[in-house]
Amino acid sequence: METNPEDVTPGYAAWAAGSSVRVSLGAQSFLPHLRASLGRRALADPAAAFKALQRAGCANVGVDLIFGIPGQSAGDLAADMGEVARLRPGHVSWYELDAPSGTPLGRRVAAGEATLPDADAQAALYRRVVRGLTRLATPGTR
Repeated sequence: METNPEDVTPGYAAWAAGSSVRVSLGAQSFLPHLRASLGRRALADPAAAFKALQRAGCANVGVDLIFGIPGQSAGDLAADMGEVARLRPGHVSWYELDAPSGTPLGRRVAAGEATLPDADAQAALYRRVVRGLTRLATPGTR
């Protein structure tokens, strides 16, 4: 089951725990300024939503994240990786951002209001994600 951080209420968390489904939390980033850059409600706290699902008894909670967000720095990516390391989700999906024409972000990119990283910068971010997740998945390499 996929959900957004802003939709995790005590009732939703209890339902998900009782349903024994894997919950995939669409965090995109743990950093409010990056969620705002994507047009997400930046006030939602993905870490708090994750913890609420765990407290309710959800045994399998994962997170979905994005790299290549306009304005995302290597430090921002490291902060998100640190949050993943702290929360230890059962599953992590980390996607490269795409901004198809016709989407709100695609229109902002076309208008020059937002800039996506170039291919080299995207590749560097991708390598950081792979290295970071590999370290988390390999015992003794934190």
